[in-house]
Amino acid sequence: MKTTENIFGEKVQIQPSPVQATRQVRTVGTDEKEERDNPVGRQRSVTEGAEPWSQDHIRNGTAKPKGVTERSTFLNAWKLLDGATVRVFHSEIQVSIPKKFKGRRKMPKREKNDITNFSKKSRFRMIRIFNRIQTKRLSDAIFISCTARQDSLTVDDFQYRFLKHFLPKLKEIIPNVCFIWKLEPHKSGKPHYHLLAWSHVKNFNITSEFYKRKIRKAWRDAIGQHDKAAQLYSCKIDSMTSRKKASQYLTKYMLKVSEFQEVQFTGRRWARSKNLPCSPISEFSLSASELKRLQAIVRLLLARKNKLSERIEEMMASDYGYFVWFEPSEILGILKFINDSANMNRYLRYLETGSPDQTHSELAELARRHGYSYAS
Repeated sequence: MKTTENIFGEKVQIQPSPVQATRQVRTVGTDEKEERDNPVGRQRSVTEGAEPWSQDHIRNGTAKPKGVTERSTFLNAWKLLDGATVRVFHSEIQVSIPKKFKGRRKMPKREKNDITNFSKKSRFRMIRIFNRIQTKRLSDAIFISCTARQDSLTVDDFQYRFLKHFLPKLKEIIPNVCFIWKLEPHKSGKPHYHLLAWSHVKNFNITSEFYKRKIRKAWRDAIGQHDKAAQLYSCKIDSMTSRKKASQYLTKYMLKVSEFQEVQFTGRRWARSKNLPCSPISEFSLSASELKRLQAIVRLLLARKNKLSERIEEMMASDYGYFVWFEPSEILGILKFINDSANMNRYLRYLETGSPDQTHSELAELARRHGYSYAS
């Protein structure tokens, strides 16, 4: 029996199975001097016939931690590692385990013109992006629909003019603009674009008719059409005065799977600007008791939404963590339920002011209260 240290620094004893012990005795008895002089051969004789997982760790001088199975549940995996990480977005809570339990992600090999439709995975990614957007720090949104006469431009030329002519001009018209766009096929074989845009300048009124006229003219210049029909129908712009209305337009126009998917043309079906604010509002770790409380309240809220209990339990047992979509009021209730007042105040501050960080006046007041001076 051999004593060694596992990956957690704990001393454990490795006891070979009867089959392994027999092989070890036979090997040593055959040529004891050779095995004594060759520690690598002696180590190999102990691990011969063992499971692949055990072989790898015994060769490295470590043993399999007690309680770890080939597919541990999320909570058991958390207990053996440092902790679970929770990221709070505008309408999403993501719980993930450390990367020790994750394999390296293989990025797909992209080839030119290999995108021919709007897949369900792409649709799902777009929903997640929208649920993460920090709209409280942005201006009101506008929804833009861009079309052109069917016989005027080829599909490739139409896409080129939108991406290379219209989008750069839109960045000049709206200061600090951020957006999501979607390319949608039409039964005529010609595509059209939908675009949801905001400005990082919170009080900037991009919904005014002044900026709408500029955007319409920029699109007509991009496609080279200035007749009466183009002025009336080529670029339609709707004002999104609330996040709920923007979500409705996103679902109706951008997330739908077109009935004309058989219309074949290549190119990206959707994209977003790099400056779209989708980062976590708050990020923190949970203890074992807090993790149990979080799972309990998540189960309760999902059950109230008539989610299938089997789906909930399958999600909770994932080795890679999970994410759930909630309304801001529900996320506040969850943070309050797990007694995390600091992150609850941070999320509440984001909802009220658009920024989760404390202002200079708040920091100065906090420093004064503790007898320090604060210089902004």
